[in-house]
Amino acid sequence: MRRSGKGGGRTGLYYGMREMSYRGAEFFAFRSFGDEVLMPGAGGGGAWLEEHTDGDYLAGTMEPLMRDGAVLMRPDSRYANYYIEGLDWLVRKTGISGVYMDGIGMDRRVMRRVRRVLQERVGGEHSRVEVHGANGMTARGGYASTVVEHMESLPFVDRVWYGDGHSYRVSPEQMLVGVSGVPFGVGGALMQVGGNLWTGLVFGMTGREGWGGVAAPVWAVWDKFRAGSSEFVGWWDPSCPVRVDRREVRVSVWKRQGGVLAAIANFSDEVVREPLTIYWNELGLRREACRLYFPGMDGLQLERVADLDSSVTLPPWRGALVWIDAEARHVAGLVRKGEPLAGQLVMEQRFTYTPGSEWKVDRSEGAKAPFTDGSGLVFEGPVGESVWAERRVPRDAGGIGTLLHCAEGMAGEGAPPGVQLVWKGGGTISVFARDDGRVGVAVNGVEQAVGVVVPGDDLRLGIGWDAQEIRIFCTGGGEGEPEQELMVVSRKVGAAGGEVGKSAFSGQPELLRLGRLRHESGGVSAVANGESRQSGVCRFDWLKVWRTP
Repeated sequence: MRRSGKGGGRTGLYYGMREMSYRGAEFFAFRSFGDEVLMPGAGGGGAWLEEHTDGDYLAGTMEPLMRDGAVLMRPDSRYANYYIEGLDWLVRKTGISGVYMDGIGMDRRVMRRVRRVLQERVGGEHSRVEVHGANGMTARGGYASTVVEHMESLPFVDRVWYGDGHSYRVSPEQMLVGVSGVPFGVGGALMQVGGNLWTGLVFGMTGREGWGGVAAPVWAVWDKFRAGSSEFVGWWDPSCPVRVDRREVRVSVWKRQGGVLAAIANFSDEVVREPLTIYWNELGLRREACRLYFPGMDGLQLERVADLDSSVTLPPWRGALVWIDAEARHVAGLVRKGEPLAGQLVMEQRFTYTPGSEWKVDRSEGAKAPFTDGSGLVFEGPVGESVWAERRVPRDAGGIGTLLHCAEGMAGEGAPPGVQLVWKGGGTISVFARDDGRVGVAVNGVEQAVGVVVPGDDLRLGIGWDAQEIRIFCTGGGEGEPEQELMVVSRKVGAAGGEVGKSAFSGQPELLRLGRLRHESGGVSAVANGESRQSGVCRFDWLKVWRTP
């Protein structure tokens, strides 16, 4: 902890007063006070507690692998003095800067004492108190609002983690009051498998990097913009200088002299394409000198520059981060050399009729056989069921491309729609639509990379190859969108990944598959992915094959 401090970092400890381990040196001393310090109850928990006490306690967290367990403590007892003195000792002896609490198991008076210790020992600017709280508006939570439970102590808190157990497909007003912490003057962090970055950003929130959240690309943009020294103006503030004229879209900004960074989120199930409404007098910028800059964020947003009158495309429950200033920027084009669409077309099949005998169909029990609807080859069935059509790859092929239309809610969920190539050496490469609005690439059954597209729109997927490498591409989000090179795979990659043994990608690919494909090492298998979910539809309009350029 002292080393992290020397590097400019700060360390906090998980330190709460709700529970105490029975391994604590003071356990039996506290037990001797009867029910003054330990919460009385029916006992239970680990065997050690049952054997060494008379059972009058409330069992807390149990850790069987660590052979440890805890009992619940009374927060309104003299145990609070012990807790505060313990915090003071930790700060003095270990150099911590703050604490994380899994819920607030104390009243306002004790929380004020916690804050005072940190203020005096660490300093107000450098100390931190962060609090986690799950969604209490459930049967298990007794339909008790976590915000209401913690409200009296929030003046002594720096950041809340209230997203655990919450749905992120709720109204912006519900996010504002129930998750963000903004009405109480504190910051927030997304939880629940990383949360929804886009709907979180309009409240100044990101997920926790490394805990299911993707935050580092946003942090990099914040640092470059100097967001820490900017004024944050939320969508709820009438003076917010950037808006979108759709009720379901909210915009918040970081504003400083010379520029503004706008976080935009679509709180609806529909794709929205609208221009920004910018109040230039509020920004002190000259309209004729400015453009829209979309900073590149790995796996989240493609770097590009657009005119001020351009519409911003917002997928359902997604968004954008837009930098507005007068700086001239040149963004390199995204069409890459070696795309599979280069070279002579050797085969084109439009699925306006039932495919011939060269195609073989395989499917899990709950999936329907593919059929044509006059526009393309349709795959319909419960989300999570796998079904595909496959054929042999022409011998002189060097690239393939297909046009996929994926209905909202059909992507992802274990058997996502896409295209796959299978090599004789056991290698597989798949490119597919993910359920978070991006495009995934799986190499030998393991997802390796993602791109940025708009779900619900036509999506062009392509794979091209030569003697040295294999390139995977996609284009999506409507007309005029740039092509993204998602990944380059060396021909030397082995069947288990890495450059070992015989290459899994020697020679020409043997099979081409279209449909809903499960990602499993050594190929896919037409088996159901657990319990069937709602039905969904995807359609492939055409398939094209090119000769190696």
